[in-house]
Amino acid sequence: MTRLRSQGEPLVVWDEGGLRVARAHSCFRELTWQVVLPEAARLDLDAFVGRLLAAGSSEVRIMPTLRLHDVPGDHRLVIVMTTGRVELRLHYLTGAEDRCDAARAVAAWLAEAMTRGS
Repeated sequence: MTRLRSQGEPLVVWDEGGLRVARAHSCFRELTWQVVLPEAARLDLDAFVGRLLAAGSSEVRIMPTLRLHDVPGDHRLVIVMTTGRVELRLHYLTGAEDRCDAARAVAAWLAEAMTRGS
């Protein structure tokens, strides 16, 4: 029988300026990361999306409430417009030893994108 273990405290790779990026509790391979946006970005997701586009992301709309953004490194942000939930999904070919650094690099890119034009 396989015993499940708690991962303990979430692995946080970025926690500055109201932006927090931590490994999702459901992901044991460090490919999925929870992104908590600063309050201003959560309150105006359309402006947040506009800043992502201005910073060079490309958008794929699945439906009006769900947007996917390809970001540097072939990674993807999933944005649920109705709830404000944002998830970072690392490209599946990202090496296990590089995943924390990749999540941190996307977090730095996000932080820079959010400060442009403000």
